[in-house]
Amino acid sequence: MVNTVFTNIKAGPASLHIWAIRYRFFIRDLELIVRKNKDDWALIRRDISDLVDANPKFSPHSSLNITKERLETFVRLILWSGQNIKDWNIPLNDTALKFKRYSNNM
Repeated sequence: MVNTVFTNIKAGPASLHIWAIRYRFFIRDLELIVRKNKDDWALIRRDISDLVDANPKFSPHSSLNITKERLETFVRLILWSGQNIKDWNIPLNDTALKFKRYSNNM
């Protein structure tokens, strides 16, 4: 008799994981931005724009505007699903933990 274990992964959570890895340099700062601005999306959008403009080398896209739009979408998806941004701060073996420049200024 063979025991088989199946894992069912929905596309939404899996894509959030990919986004969390892609935007890992921004997650700590995104959490601070959301906490500071609550539900004021105009301020959140402005602070995300400032964050990306201040740190263009961390943008995974050639266009900073695309990075800004994707970060806003990432934040909306996480909050819409009832999760916290800080829960997506996945430690990886890279420089993500050394990225403190913007969050120290908030």
